[in-house]
Amino acid sequence: ISNKDFFQNLVATFEKNCIRFGENDSSKLLKVSCAFAEILLKLEKYSAENSLSGRNTEFKNYRLIAKVREYLDCHFNREIDSKIIEETFSFQYDYLNRLFKRVTGDSIIKYRNNHRIEMAKFLLSSTEKEISTIATELGFKDCYYFVRYFKKIVGCSPSQFRKILKNENDL
Repeated sequence: ISNKDFFQNLVATFEKNCIRFGENDSSKLLKVSCAFAEILLKLEKYSAENSLSGRNTEFKNYRLIAKVREYLDCHFNREIDSKIIEETFSFQYDYLNRLFKRVTGDSIIKYRNNHRIEMAKFLLSSTEKEISTIATELGFKDCYYFVRYFKKIVGCSPSQFRKILKNENDL
């Protein structure tokens, strides 16, 4: 942190709530947790203030990627191609995809498909819908691709996943 006053404020925040580590008193642990939470909130505010002044492009990138993630999360069941992404966010797809991967660790398509798999796991555990119906509802055009991708990510097929959950609930 380049702002020394801000850094000293963070240190003072922690010191006023500081305890000796190794003690097991839960109220003291709560104080430490609260101190860390307060420090994180101050850091977030500091980052936001710096991004508004144009000095922190990294924060702007995170905000942009957060918007892309929100869009993908809301439209997970639709076909989304590079043109739609470009029109929605007014950036070239390749640039956004590189930035997205740098921030999240996944490409846009992989993130969307992994989100779909998480939704599939929820539907498999909470409904009796057929696997092909779930695949279609989640935006997979090909049920076989859905099953292969699910198995690659989860480690078992959707039907095996459902059986495992059913067996666990029966115990």
